[in-house]
Amino acid sequence: MAPPKGKQGTKGNKQILEENKQTVKFYVFMEFGATVFNLGCNVLFNWDDFTTARWFWLVFTLAVYFGCIQFLLYMSKPKFGEDGKVTDGGLDLNMEAGVAE
Repeated sequence: MAPPKGKQGTKGNKQILEENKQTVKFYVFMEFGATVFNLGCNVLFNWDDFTTARWFWLVFTLAVYFGCIQFLLYMSKPKFGEDGKVTDGGLDLNMEAGVAE
């Protein structure tokens, strides 16, 4: 297969901003789903062995998830001009071989 000819199109700041919002929303839902699944399995199958250590690791995991989401939000923080328009959409979280991967 031949590589495409010509220059690859660039994204505008508004498109980067919208895609970053969708990406962060996706990761929030994924982390919420993983936490609910983890907690549900532990409650259903390990209730008798649900010790303080398990609660500690659950809270630790939630703290790590929260830190990761905050870091994604920090990297993708947009800058707005005085007129309210987007001047910088933040780091593109969806670029191939990018920092966010």
